[in-house]
Amino acid sequence: MNPFYKLILTPLIWATNFVMGRLLVVAIPAFALSSIRFVIAAVIMLPMALRTYPIERITRRSWGWITLMALSGVCLFNTVLYLGLRYTTSVNATLINALSPMVTAMLVFLIDREKLQRTQAAGIILSVAGVAVVAAQGSWERLTQLSFNPGDLLVLLATALWALYTIAGRKAAQDVPVLAATGYSFAIGALLLLPMGIYDWNLSAATRQPAAPWMWGAAVYLGLFASVLAFYWWNQAVQAYGATVSSLFQNLITVYAAAIAYWGLQEPLYGYHWLGAALVFGGALLASGIFQSKKRADGVAAP
Repeated sequence: MNPFYKLILTPLIWATNFVMGRLLVVAIPAFALSSIRFVIAAVIMLPMALRTYPIERITRRSWGWITLMALSGVCLFNTVLYLGLRYTTSVNATLINALSPMVTAMLVFLIDREKLQRTQAAGIILSVAGVAVVAAQGSWERLTQLSFNPGDLLVLLATALWALYTIAGRKAAQDVPVLAATGYSFAIGALLLLPMGIYDWNLSAATRQPAAPWMWGAAVYLGLFASVLAFYWWNQAVQAYGATVSSLFQNLITVYAAAIAYWGLQEPLYGYHWLGAALVFGGALLASGIFQSKKRADGVAAP
């Protein structure tokens, strides 16, 4: 599949993850859910990683990037984000998360000295504006009345952690196949998450609701699709388009979440949803270079 389509579809999978996560945490606490999700992912991906690229072939440098992937994207990202969401609003979190392309571009410059192109900068501005329109429900007054709190700093830190994961994944895949790098990072991350998950499960024994059978099925879905498929596709797309451009497509999560709420929960869609979606899509497409020459597009499409 063309990496561009993976950039379009991966945020859709993660949008379903947000919806399901909200339904599941009443019965399966957050850290336990993350542990289940990535243990499933590791069990599936590790054997494939071992066959694709044996451990003894991995250099110390590559292990460093893979370990950074495990720490930043598998363990710390979700943990810090969950903590931040306890102290801030979903509107604030959405707006701060929209800064991910900007944070990624800054880290790419610091690590690789790769400068931001004009089309990428314009795409970032359009994409952030689109998320702001949706989060503020099309009201400038609502946007200006937002207040910020310490939880916002945690969400910003989570955004930086995901940017770091994106960059580390690209670095690791320079020497190790994407499938292997993703699988080994899942295994390391699952080992680190498991003790926290067990502790969280035991700690919440008196307060959590009984888990219905469909909830365990949903947890398996998160492991198979929101972890294995989505992370693998994401890392492949980053190899093709780069960290900065790929990070712009994360803002599609906001657009997809609104669409899922409309179709699944019968929540209405308003004009600001359509405007925000147009800005986010337009910004991502502009930065991706799809509107540039056919020669460049063909070169980008091949990872």
